[in-house]
Amino acid sequence: ADGVIKALEGLTFDGPKGSYTVRAEDHVLLQAMTLVKLKNTDDADFNFFELVTKFTPEETAPPCAVPAELNRCTK
Repeated sequence: ADGVIKALEGLTFDGPKGSYTVRAEDHVLLQAMTLVKLKNTDDADFNFFELVTKFTPEETAPPCAVPAELNRCTK
């Protein structure tokens, strides 16, 4: 398990919404988020949503919540 943990900590990879990063300090997956507004529910082309805004991973990242005695949160 330790080898898997070490391999994943800080890993960045591309996915459907862009770049994803496993934050090394607490293993939270950081990713871009979108805010959308429902336009309709019966569009034949499945065009149901209107994009309101996009958020970067940095804007949506929760604070590191690892217990202080583990001394892992760097920010």
